[in-house]
Amino acid sequence: MNAGKKPDLKASEAASGVAGEDVKAGEDNALASNAVDAVRKAVEELTELLRGHGPEAASALKEAGKAAGEHIDDLAHDLKDEAGAFSRARLEELSAAVRKNPLAALSIAVGVGLIVGLWNNRGGRS
Repeated sequence: MNAGKKPDLKASEAASGVAGEDVKAGEDNALASNAVDAVRKAVEELTELLRGHGPEAASALKEAGKAAGEHIDDLAHDLKDEAGAFSRARLEELSAAVRKNPLAALSIAVGVGLIVGLWNNRGGRS
């Protein structure tokens, strides 16, 4: 089959003929048979066309998928690095605040510990 040849349009012509006219049963069967033949021919032509370009298309899709995966991997690494830098900066700020006000930091820690301890004990006595 010729890869550059356009598919036969008899199927759509047959379908429109069936939809547009009130035909007898014999004509209906002939139109249906023509439609099936036209669809079969179109599928054969499409199969032949894909046979010629299938490996190239599969290779192109594979390369595109690989490039997309690498891009996503790079973005994930960048995000991981940014998150690490952000958390280190917040930890340094917290450490500086504790060094500047150790009594306040200790009081907050004791208060939070007391509240959590009371909350846990109260939940156990139900």
